[in-house]
Parts: sequence; C-alpha cells; structure tokens
Amino acid sequence: MKQITIVTACILLFSANLFAQYSTDWIRPANAYQKTGVMIARDNQDNVIATWLWTSNNAYTRKYNKFGVLQWEAISASGIAGNYERPNWVTTDNNNNVFVPVIATPAPVPVLP
Repeated sequence: MKQITIVTACILLFSANLFAQYSTDWIRPANAYQKTGVMIARDNQDNVIATWLWTSNNAYTRKYNKFGVLQWEAISASGIAGNYERPNWVTTDNNNNVFVPVIATPAPVPVLP
C-alpha cells in the first residue's frame, strides 16, 4: 500500500510539473464590448491570428506577432444592408496565409403583433 501511495504521489508531482511550464506572455482585449471572440490560430512563425464577431454585422480578423504587437486587422463586411456575417473558423497554411470562412445570414425580421 505504501508503494502505491509513493507511485501515485510521483505521478501527480510529475503531471503537475508538466502543466506548470506554461505562462501567459501577453493579453489583448477586444477594445469593445460588442466584439465576441470566435477562434484563434497560430502560424509557422508563432504569430497569433484571432477572429471576432462584431454585433453590428461585421467579422474581423487580427494578426499579432509572438510578442503581442498588432500586425494587421481586416474587417469583412458585405455592404448589403441587413446581411450579418459571422466568422466560422480561422486557420493558416504552410505559407502563413490566413483563411477565415464567413457565414452570411440575413438579419432577423421582427415579428409585428
């Protein structure tokens, strides 16, 4: 029984040490309460790409370098009144190109009494 306790304690200490190696290097807020994060991805150069939904019907994507410095921002808007665009996913390829599929839906129609 004592041996099982020692083995269990060693396993717990080892696994806790594995997870303790991560730290938060930087955090960037959305700068507006209307923005909702959808997905993040990382490219080959450790840049972070974040895609967001903006409640006013736009999807936008930002790219940060590994130090948290903004590299660029792109906003997707169809220009069609009442057309809502929602980012669905974000990914990169081997050449660090960014792909964000966007779902376009019409605005909800209010029901009148």
